[in-house]
Amino acid sequence: MSIKVPVMKPKIPVFSNVSRYLQSMDESRIYSNRGPLLSQLEERYAEFFNVDRNNLVICSNATLALQGAAFLSEAKKFYAPAYTFPASLSAVINAGKPLELRDINEADWTVSTNDLIDIEHCGLISVSPFGAAIDFEKNSHWKHVIFDAAASIGSGNVNFSELREDWVVVFSLHATKVLGIGEGGIAIFGSVKAAEKFRSWINFGFSGNRNSILPGINAKMSEISAAYGLASLDLWRQEENEWSTNIGKARDISLSLGIDSITSNYAGVNPYWIADIRSEERAMRAEVTLTNSGIGTRRWWGLGCHQMPAFKDLAGEATYPVTDAVSRRTLGLPMFRDLSGKDWDLIASNLEAALR
Repeated sequence: MSIKVPVMKPKIPVFSNVSRYLQSMDESRIYSNRGPLLSQLEERYAEFFNVDRNNLVICSNATLALQGAAFLSEAKKFYAPAYTFPASLSAVINAGKPLELRDINEADWTVSTNDLIDIEHCGLISVSPFGAAIDFEKNSHWKHVIFDAAASIGSGNVNFSELREDWVVVFSLHATKVLGIGEGGIAIFGSVKAAEKFRSWINFGFSGNRNSILPGINAKMSEISAAYGLASLDLWRQEENEWSTNIGKARDISLSLGIDSITSNYAGVNPYWIADIRSEERAMRAEVTLTNSGIGTRRWWGLGCHQMPAFKDLAGEATYPVTDAVSRRTLGLPMFRDLSGKDWDLIASNLEAALR
């Protein structure tokens, strides 16, 4: 069966939107190593988020931003949700920090930490699931927090004045995300000192000279990627409207069919339609029916990281009942900016047939 409606179809600025920035790069002949386009991009994102530019660092991708944040953190161990994208866990593991998986809360799918007591020297990977808004207050009793807000750039106003000294927020600029550019990551730190160390870490550990002050890597963003980042911000209002329109259509279909959609009820905009179809059997039936009709679906986070071979050792003997239930009854449905009216009608009719 050929795909008529994919589950996602990324859309980033086209050449005509980017050309003036690329022309500037041609003239400067600076292609990487914190060039002028990257500097402009950091300035504009600092304004976008209403943060001090010295606290914000842009790098090559969000996974390395998470890894660097974990590597530089004073936390001796991290806790993370079993229900997340594998990058959240791989970043901590590759940073060389011990990691323990936790189940999620039923209400909002965030990591459950209610029974943890000794957290003074531990850190938390607080994942904002599928573009949810960042909740600083909920994690206020933690000293070390890395907020994995990969898909949450469009989630609305975030009061970064609440960001504490040992906290970091990471956003993704992957092509599948809001304001996507292909690949890229944004890290916002609670202290300028931490941001400076991270800036050094993504540049081989250099800090003002050619002597490495720490064992860093190369995670700098190129000027080409920065050009696309600048063009995407130029088009932000148009993109925001397109996401908002389609989120509204997904919400209407969900309501008409009596299914929940956590992503359709989030503040701001996000790039997902995650339908909670309320039972594993109904979700599987919907998955088969839509696939047979050429409509893409996806279990974005699989059945939980505790089920993945790469992380089996982290799961141990623990159980993850909420992750198991949520992952089996939910389904990622098509969501991208240029879905047509015909696409929406096809999705709605086939979803209705599957659930009838």
